[in-house]
Amino acid sequence: MTGPPLGDAGTRAVIPALVQLVRSGRLPVGRPISHYPFDDIDRAAQDMVAGKAIEPVITF
Repeated sequence: MTGPPLGDAGTRAVIPALVQLVRSGRLPVGRPISHYPFDDIDRAAQDMVAGKAIEPVITF
């Protein structure tokens, strides 16, 4: 193996795609964990589906 293990993905295609997702705001790497009060559980799920939250955490 000559490069990092990425499965079958080619780094020349994957890295630019990831960069584009970050730049467009569809991959929010700057905020991987978002906290939501229990009453906002529906909004947490919607944000996750929309790509606004990577890891929504529900607080009680």
